[in-house]
Amino acid sequence: MRKPSPRTWLLSLLVLCGATLIARQLSAEIPTVKGIGKVGQAHSITITATNGQVTTLVTAPGSKAFILTDVVFSNPQTVEGRVDLLDVLPGSANAPVLRNIMLQPKQIWDHLFGTGIEIAGGHELRVLVSGTAPIEIFVSGYFRK
Repeated sequence: MRKPSPRTWLLSLLVLCGATLIARQLSAEIPTVKGIGKVGQAHSITITATNGQVTTLVTAPGSKAFILTDVVFSNPQTVEGRVDLLDVLPGSANAPVLRNIMLQPKQIWDHLFGTGIEIAGGHELRVLVSGTAPIEIFVSGYFRK
């Protein structure tokens, strides 16, 4: 029986290394964020809020952070409205996530956060709507340990 040539060994080694790299790059069944923690649960909510209404969209449990990935604000009315998205630790000041998003009549505003915005455990993600138009709000993200 013939021995494999050095060229065959090298080619086999390259194929094995390539397969290993590809296997490491494949997404796991439960994705991770920068290797920090596993995603436990996806979450999305859609609401309609009106002038002066402050609504809690998500409450991050004490041991988990909520990672905000997508936001859509829609103004189906014929008057303008304004939206503020806030990170709130109950009993303390609000930290703005998005401020003064002005929506003209019939306008839709959306944004995808590439790395996500972290709402720390124990905090709430709230929305404040100003103006006469009721605004439709959609937010999406996931909880991370």
